[in-house]
Amino acid sequence: MFAAAPLIGPLVGLPADSSYLQILSIVLVLGGVNGVASGLLQRDMRFRAITLVDLPSYGIGYLGTAATLAYFGAGTAAIVWGQVTQTLMTTVGYYALVRHDVRPRRIRVMLARGRRLFRFGSAYSVSQVGNWLANNGDNLVITSTLGAPALGIYSRAYQLLVQPATLIGGVADKVVFPAMSRIQHDSRRLAHAFVRMNSLIAMLTLPASVLIIVAAPEIVVILLGPNWSAVTLPLQIFAAVLLPRTAYKISGSLTRATGAVVGGALRQWIYAAFVVVGCLVGTRWGLAGVAAGTSVAIVVHTLVMLKFSSRIKRGLVGDVLRAYAKSLPAAAATAAVCWPLAVWLRESGVPAFVTLLVTSAAGLLMAGLVLLVMRRMFAEELAVLAQFRPRKRSTSRAAATAHAG
Repeated sequence: MFAAAPLIGPLVGLPADSSYLQILSIVLVLGGVNGVASGLLQRDMRFRAITLVDLPSYGIGYLGTAATLAYFGAGTAAIVWGQVTQTLMTTVGYYALVRHDVRPRRIRVMLARGRRLFRFGSAYSVSQVGNWLANNGDNLVITSTLGAPALGIYSRAYQLLVQPATLIGGVADKVVFPAMSRIQHDSRRLAHAFVRMNSLIAMLTLPASVLIIVAAPEIVVILLGPNWSAVTLPLQIFAAVLLPRTAYKISGSLTRATGAVVGGALRQWIYAAFVVVGCLVGTRWGLAGVAAGTSVAIVVHTLVMLKFSSRIKRGLVGDVLRAYAKSLPAAAATAAVCWPLAVWLRESGVPAFVTLLVTSAAGLLMAGLVLLVMRRMFAEELAVLAQFRPRKRSTSRAAATAHAG
C-alpha cells in the first residue's frame, strides 16, 4: 500500500501526492500483530475483555485523537492519525490480555507448523479481498461515474444501514464462529445452531427494518441535519435488505467454521462482481438506482451463501426460510402501527425528534406484543437472548465450577 499509494489514491478520490494511504499502511502492520491475540480472545469467548479494550481504543484512540487534532487544525489528517492511534491501542491492549508467546522459532519449525495454517489462511485472505471489493466496489463506481458529492450522500446512507447490521451480525459472527468450530463435525447440531441463529437475526432485524424505512426522514434530519435529505431514499432502500445484509454473516461463520474457505472465497468474488455490475446499471437512475443495484447484489449473495451452507444438511434452505417467516407477523404489525402514526405526526407539525421517539416506541411495543403472543414459537431464540442477561456473581461462579467439573 505504501508503494502503490499514488496509483490507488485517485481511485478513491485522493490526490496522487496524498500521504494518507501511506500513513494508513501502519494500520496493516498493527492489524497483523494483534491478529493472534484477538483470535485467541474470540476463541475463548472473552468478549467482556475485548469490549474493555475496544471501547477505550475507539473513544480515546480514535475520537479523542481525531477530535483533538482537528481542533488544532490538522484537517483530514486528524481522521487518519486517529485510526492509527486506535489500532495501536487495540494491539497493545489485546497483547496485554493474552501475553502469548512471540519468541521466534527455527525457520524449519515455523514452516512445518505454519503449512496447514497457510493453506487455510491464504484461501481466507483471498475471500477477504473479495469481501473488501464487494463492500467498496459501489464506492469506486460512484466516484468514477457520479462524482465525490454523490459518494458523500451514498456513503452516509450506507453507513446508517451498516451500523445496525454490524451491531447484530458482527456480534453474532464473533460468538457463533468459535461455537460452530467446536461442533463442526456434528452436522445435526451445526444445522440446528445455524437455523436458530438465522431465526434470531430475523426476529431482531425485520421489525428494525420496518422502523428504519418509516422513520428514515427523521433519522436523517436528527443524525445528519436538514441539508442531507437526499440520503433518505437510499437509506430506505438499504433498510429493506437489512435482514439479508445481516444474515449472510452467519453463513460466512459457518463457512469458516467448517473449513470451506475456498468455496467461500469464490462466492465472495462473485458477490463483488454482482455489486459492481449492479451499481453500474443503477447509475442510470442516480443514487437510488445504485442503492437498488447494491441491494439486489446483497440479496443474491445471501441466497448463494445460504445454498452453499445447505451442504451440511438436506433441507436446510427451507428450514431457514421458514424461520424467517416466523418473524413476518411482528414486522407486519410494526408497519401497520408505525406508518400511519408517523404520517399523522408529520402532518401535525410535531418536531422530528418527537416523531422518531413516539414512532419507535410504538413499533417496539407492537413487535414485543406479537413476540409475546408467539413466544412458544420463539422459545429457542428467546433462550439465546436470555443467556446474555447479567447474572449474579455467585450464580456465575457456581455455573463455572459445574462446567469445570
